[in-house]
Parts: sequence; C-alpha cells; structure tokens
Amino acid sequence: MRFSKSCEGQAKVLSMYYGSPMIYEDQLFNSAIQLISWHKCKHPVYRHAILESDNMRAGFLGTSLGRGFLARHSKTEVFSLRSNWEAIAYKVISKIVRLKLEQNPVIMKILLDTEDQVLVENEQPVYWETEPTKNRTGKLLMQLRKRYG
Repeated sequence: MRFSKSCEGQAKVLSMYYGSPMIYEDQLFNSAIQLISWHKCKHPVYRHAILESDNMRAGFLGTSLGRGFLARHSKTEVFSLRSNWEAIAYKVISKIVRLKLEQNPVIMKILLDTEDQVLVENEQPVYWETEPTKNRTGKLLMQLRKRYG
C-alpha cells in the first residue's frame, strides 16, 4: 500500500504530514512533521517558529532549502539545525511515530488494519536527509505494526 500526504482514502493518515495532533513535552504539535522539524533545530527561536507554523511550512523549515531561506532572512544564525541530526534521526523519528500512533487510536487501527501489506511512502521525505529513497518510513511503520499487532 502506497501512502503520502496527498493520496486518497485512509492511507494518507500514515503520512508524517497528516494532521495528527500529539502532545510532547507539554506542547501541542499538529503533525509528526512539525514535531520532527522541532527536534531537528537547536535554538528556541527556531523551535518557536515551528510551533507557530502550519504542517507544510514546518516541514519546509526543516529542510536544507528552508534553512537557507531562514538564514537569508534573518540577521543571525539562530536557525541552525542540530549538528548530530543524522546520528539521532532514526531514534527520534521512531519515537515520534510511536507517539503519533499511541495518541491517535484511529491511526493506530488503520495501521493495524493494513495487516501484512507492504507499506511504501509515496513521496520524497525530507526529514530523513540521508537516503530518503529507502522507504524508511514505510519500514518503520511495518515494524511498529508488528510490535503493536
């Protein structure tokens, strides 16, 4: 089953961009991509900007293109990202996906209802940065489906 932020039907809820509210550190995040972007940065001003943004803009701000945009439009380099992001990305994103599923039972049920289908993310995710074409999100969701199932 292919899933993305723009696909039809229930599969779109598996996308990191899908609006799935979750609480993390007493903050409300509107989607997994917003929380991922928040984790990628290190400065409180940047984190605040992500909390105030919508899902798509939060995802954009977490990309290298978004970092360049912010650097050109700010007087300081407060918008820099964590230097260790690539080393911690899988652990952080795994935790965020678990939060999304645990705090949104409908999404958990949709994932479990996919049974043994192969899940393939049908978009180029910017949040992995390294090897974005390796279907890491789909593989992670299948691992969690097995764990929770």
